[in-house]
Amino acid sequence: MTNQEIIKKYSFKITTKNGIEGLQLQKAPTAADRNYIIANKLDIISEIKKAEADIEAEIINGRNATIEEQKDIKVLALIDSGSYLIDCAIVYVIPFSEEEKEGYREWAIEKGLFNYAEDNEKIEISKFNKLNLVKAIRERKVDGTLGHGESNIRFITELEKKNILAEIKALEEKKETETKIATEKRAEKINVIFEKAKTTGKKQEIERFTEECNDPDEECNVDICVKYALPNGKIDVTRNHTW
Repeated sequence: MTNQEIIKKYSFKITTKNGIEGLQLQKAPTAADRNYIIANKLDIISEIKKAEADIEAEIINGRNATIEEQKDIKVLALIDSGSYLIDCAIVYVIPFSEEEKEGYREWAIEKGLFNYAEDNEKIEISKFNKLNLVKAIRERKVDGTLGHGESNIRFITELEKKNILAEIKALEEKKETETKIATEKRAEKINVIFEKAKTTGKKQEIERFTEECNDPDEECNVDICVKYALPNGKIDVTRNHTW
């Protein structure tokens, strides 16, 4: 019996408990195998780790080789599904190989069939599909389709990508600033309400809103809630059922 044979026989999984590595078996071992595993546990763990590292290295090397092969044929593109809820993104794509085109109709091949490139960072911009530059690109002639035709492809330049991302960043920063200002104004407003409650000795309304009814015994779907600032600095919320 060798370590390779015992590993193949029991399909071990390395586990860790209290900082100590162990082996989890897929089935109960024979008495002889159990003794062998106990005597050679550390070597078995090392061999499993080496095999896993070799597999991972093979995957990485294969991916790197594919990236190198695709380096000169990948194209930057804007894709969108063309549906009402548009899935819009910036990606790198590569054209179908001649083998991949087999089985597709001539009209589909003429339209242009593409797959994601291996070296690809998909940048989701769905909620920004109405940006002027994105809209202008989406109005251009379609350069192809992704995969089985679920998304349209329009080639773009690195400069267009840069400009789109810059505009998105500016919009997000603007929104963040507006949110911060709105939060600060709300906090100031609430502070004024609390100060009035303290001065008058009477509770003051902060806001009112609706929520799903929290009482299963009531024949009510929505509660009207009112949030009050109390003179002692605390908050009180009242709920009124609706029928």
